[in-house]
Parts: sequence; structure tokens; C-alpha cells
Amino acid sequence: MPIINDDVAEGDETFVVTISNPGGGAGISGPTNAVVTIRDDEFRPGALDSSFDTGDGPNNFVQSLAVQPDGRVVVGGAFTSFSGASRRYIARLRTSGSLDSSFDPGPGASALVSSVASLPDGRVMLGGGFTNVNGMSFNRVARLNTNGSPDLSLSQGPAFNSSAEVIALTSNGLVVVGGGFSLPAHSIIRLRADGSVDPSFNPGTGANGPVRCVALQANGQVVIGGAFTNVQE
Repeated sequence: MPIINDDVAEGDETFVVTISNPGGGAGISGPTNAVVTIRDDEFRPGALDSSFDTGDGPNNFVQSLAVQPDGRVVVGGAFTSFSGASRRYIARLRTSGSLDSSFDPGPGASALVSSVASLPDGRVMLGGGFTNVNGMSFNRVARLNTNGSPDLSLSQGPAFNSSAEVIALTSNGLVVVGGGFSLPAHSIIRLRADGSVDPSFNPGTGANGPVRCVALQANGQVVIGGAFTNVQE
């Protein structure tokens, strides 16, 4: 039963082989049916890339990821281990999907990492419900060096009183933060590269509910989405 390997992206195909009615005095021992799956190895939009293999992967959900300039992938979420290695809420994967052991955040974050973003130089910004990372005090927003250690050039920042659910980086190094906080602003704020509040970004009384997604436009405007019903100036 020959299988023709063509160049058409068709997806996996399955058929059943049934053995019956043996002749010449032969008998059938064992299963009489076999399910055969022909795996599609052509790439197409939406096809699974089987070369990206995370192994056992995380022990809980991933909530955010960011692809770095070199193709490695930073992931944040509710996990405390990744493929059997201790990784509390933040990890980095190689382009193959395996855990990148050169990125080691030590004890990691103290709570859920809700959002991650990659800087052009390979450093990583993260936001979430944590109050420290790798034993250092960081209140809901932190920055890590390329090896996963805390970047101490980022100040402890403003006193967020609730989780930073989403972060987005502008082209000039500013950090837009959205979440369920009411201090130091309502649900949306922008930070300078050193972690201090950018006073030139003033959302007034802000949104009346959590901001859970942020998109930055080329003209500098910020599009937000979330559980709010109005945004006041």
C-alpha cells in the first residue's frame, strides 16, 4: 500500500485497515483493525510546528508570552515549574521550545506574572500580582536582565495597590501599564524607563474598571480594553 509524498498541505489523514477472511487454513490472532494516520509534513498557515517542542512544559497555565529579537520566547503565568525545573511564574524558552537554562530568575516572582514584554536589548519587563522578584522588592512591575536576574536600575516604581495585568513598551522606552489598581492612578498609567511615573501621560480619573489589554499606535496614542464602561478625562 504505497503512500505518495506530495507537496500539498492537506492536514493529517486517517484510514482503517481491516483484516478478514484469511485463506489457506490461516487464522487471525489479535486485533483485526488498525488505524493508520498519515502525518502532514507540509507547512501551511495555521499548521502545528512540530519542531517547537516544550517537553513536559509548565505545570500551570501560561498567561502571556513575548518573542525576543533572537527568537527566544519569554513566558509568564501561574506555573511554578517548567519541564521539571523550578521556574516560578517566569521562564524563557529556546527557539526549539526547550527551557533556556541560561535565563534563571532564581526564586522567581512571588505571585502570578500576568504580562511579559521584551526590550530590544533582550531584557524583559513583567507585570502581575507579585511584590518581589528573586528576593528583591518589585511592586507589580519589574525588569529582568538578559540572564534573568533583577535589573536594579529599575526603581521599585509607584505604589500600585493591585495587580498590573498588562504592560506595553513604547518605541522610546516608556512603559504603559494597565490593571485593576486604583493607585497611583485608575487602571492605566505610563512609566519612564527608570520606573518612575511619567507625568506627561495623564488619564485623569482613568477607567472605572480594570484595563486588561493595551495596544500602542504609531502616533503615540494608546488603545485600551477591559472591564470598564467609561474613561474620564
